[in-house]
Amino acid sequence: MRSARFAGLLVALAGCGSPIDLTLDPPRGTRSALVVTPLEPAGIRVHAYDFEGMLEPFEFEGRDDDEVFALYYEASLAQLGIDPGRQSDLVEGRPAPTPDAAAVTTIASGRWVSADEEEASRGVEVPRIESAECSARGGCWVVDRCAFECDITEPDPPRPPDLPRHPAFVATATVNVCGEVVEAPRAEVAACPSGRRTWDGSCVESGPCPVGPYADGAFDHFADDDTTLQVALAAASDGETIALAKGTYGAISTDRRVSIVGACASETIVGAVRGQGHAIELLRGGEVRGLTVDTPDLEGAALISTGPFAGRDLVVRGDIAAVRLNGSGPVRLEDSEISAETVGVITDTSSATVDGVTIRAFRGLRCASGGVVARELLVADADEGVWVQSGCVADLARLHTSTSSVGVWVEGRAAIDDLRAEGGQGFFFARESLGGARGVTFTGRNLGYSAGQGIVLADLVGHVSGRGVTMFRNGVGSVARVYLDGTGIFALDLDAGRWMADSLCAVGLDGTPVVRVNGVVFALSRLAIHDTRKNNAIELLNDAQVGTLTDVLIDGVPQGGLLLGPRTGVHVQRLHIRRPTAGEVPSSEDGLYPTFIDVDVGSSEGLTPPTFEDVVLESAESDPLFVGMHVRVSTNPPTMRRFRMDLPFSAAVRVSHGGGGVTLEEGTITSSDLAIGCTVTESEVTLDRVRIASGVVFDDRVCLPIRP
Repeated sequence: MRSARFAGLLVALAGCGSPIDLTLDPPRGTRSALVVTPLEPAGIRVHAYDFEGMLEPFEFEGRDDDEVFALYYEASLAQLGIDPGRQSDLVEGRPAPTPDAAAVTTIASGRWVSADEEEASRGVEVPRIESAECSARGGCWVVDRCAFECDITEPDPPRPPDLPRHPAFVATATVNVCGEVVEAPRAEVAACPSGRRTWDGSCVESGPCPVGPYADGAFDHFADDDTTLQVALAAASDGETIALAKGTYGAISTDRRVSIVGACASETIVGAVRGQGHAIELLRGGEVRGLTVDTPDLEGAALISTGPFAGRDLVVRGDIAAVRLNGSGPVRLEDSEISAETVGVITDTSSATVDGVTIRAFRGLRCASGGVVARELLVADADEGVWVQSGCVADLARLHTSTSSVGVWVEGRAAIDDLRAEGGQGFFFARESLGGARGVTFTGRNLGYSAGQGIVLADLVGHVSGRGVTMFRNGVGSVARVYLDGTGIFALDLDAGRWMADSLCAVGLDGTPVVRVNGVVFALSRLAIHDTRKNNAIELLNDAQVGTLTDVLIDGVPQGGLLLGPRTGVHVQRLHIRRPTAGEVPSSEDGLYPTFIDVDVGSSEGLTPPTFEDVVLESAESDPLFVGMHVRVSTNPPTMRRFRMDLPFSAAVRVSHGGGGVTLEEGTITSSDLAIGCTVTESEVTLDRVRIASGVVFDDRVCLPIRP
């Protein structure tokens, strides 16, 4: 045996034989080294040198053919989490860091030869670092050891949602990422002193009545009472015009395609009594203007036309129905005021236009078949504003509805642009419907429902007491740029189907949750939820969901953030949950702790395990029951990478109820009483570059393989 002494860069070996000097030959850029020497009777001894400090000698014994290894590092010992000098004999240590270069020699040879870095460091251990010390040294956890190769990237922040492109929306960057919304404009539905109220709330005055008995213009026939009217109807040919003087007339029915023109609507009145059928019946179409059709006791439609039709400057008051337009050929109704007990206007024709019309009826406009174009339509005091039946194609723009049930009900195909709705519900797309809505401002209970196929919704602003947008019954579609506030329970509710949603902002809703997804294939992006009053902000629930959730800000949630329910396969990216103030804390019975992220995916065979990337969880106030991420009842353990948790709560991550475990990669945990805890022995937590701040510890009793 030889005794040896290692001093500075010189290894002096002395003993039975002649002393041998070994000089280390570190590569350029080396800042530290571990010298690994034989240890009697078997094993190794490690001595750490920092080339930037004093190099203290140490002695060892070995045989001539014993190998001595030098492990070279470009990092300092401090960066490696290793103290200089001899590393004490270890009962349980940690693997030495893999060196940047390695060399080997024997005591007898004294000549250094390059060695494989992994082979040279295999089995070499240095003292283990406890969690508090690991954090103080700037280390991070890799599996169950403190490491100093900690390339931890700060999570990317979520992209803010786009604001609705709608004149009712006013953005103010000082409020929050969503901006602020002014009160939705409302049309005053009370009657004007004269004229009629329009879709945008303005009052249109009726034109003045002429001084004489008839309207200005050239006419083919004249009538000033029922007798002369019947004579004129009998004498008129297709295309001719009959002028009615101021006065009151009985029912009109003709098979001639004529124009009937009153002096003015306020002083020219056509009526009918019960049993007469209709007040005005045009069997082959025609034109009617400047009249009041007043039949409050009539069981049929007050005005009915079959064939091409034009109506303008009319006041029609019916019972069962006010206006019914049938047959082929274009029909047009404009600048008129309609009222009825049941239906205001019915179109059942290939091409109909309703423009500048005010309707007060149980159901405002009903399109039975064909096509209808509606512009600047006000429907007030109604149960349903517009009903698009399955055989109808509708183009609706600049509408205002004030209804107890729904503004626009679609069973066929409809495009809605600039709808201002108040009351029960803004719109409803039934199963098998097609179309969409853009530019909707709503004040009332529920903004809108959709079960249609290929429904596109965009630029929606709502002040809701019930729900925002609900998509269900295996529908397919998308929604974009939505702002909601009020006391409602849901901002977005997706229940079965395939849906996409982009740019949703919800402020101050009472709901639990604000966004609910149940049994769908989905893609949700750019969601911002502010100051919701209950738990949870977002729930992804049952039945084999597969989807993505990206760019989500949950701000000011008092009790819960994101819940993943049974059979949920989802990828979450750029999620930021903030809880600036403590709120009412629910019970933690049965281990159901109030949680920022709650993973309860259960049996999820065939689904991709949930993944989270770029996650920030933070709170300004301590709350003893809160948990950052709670994993329970999971056979598909989730993975979270690139994260930061700043949580003065009971635990940053908790695994319970057979949760199966969780993988955490490239993140930082700060200020929690317990960094990671488990309540069942089957749970495993896998760590890869996780930095845990000073003062927090592992619950190492049951979390495996964590053993700090």
